[in-house]
Amino acid sequence: MLYWLQVEFNRHVGKTALQTVGTAPWHEAADKDDRAELNGPLTPVLATLGADGREIHLVVANGSWTRPAPSHVAFAHFSAVNAAGTILSQKTLDANPLLKKKEDAVADFPVTMHEGALDFTLPPHSVLFITVSSAQAAAGQ
Repeated sequence: MLYWLQVEFNRHVGKTALQTVGTAPWHEAADKDDRAELNGPLTPVLATLGADGREIHLVVANGSWTRPAPSHVAFAHFSAVNAAGTILSQKTLDANPLLKKKEDAVADFPVTMHEGALDFTLPPHSVLFITVSSAQAAAGQ
């Protein structure tokens, strides 16, 4: 699984990091001594712009072992027309990370686009890679 995580991450990191604004479920460590190091958003997002300004790449992780995360992503100064997703996830938390075949953890993931925004539900303990395309370069490119 680590191999595919690296492959998809490298495919989905553009040349410029983009600012993201929004809300996410919050994780708070059960042990008070761990809170300073372990507290944080349950679904962190990395957004980058592709080299030609016509693609935005998103990497969205769900750190919960049990909770799905309904998500909505809107874009400023970018006219999204198409989106494709790839998810890394395994059916059980006890699954062997050394895969016998790619399909054991890597799959296409449906992302619904409505009026230029994305809607999806991120399954527990998964990483979603999304490429969003536009017919024209983002503003400022």
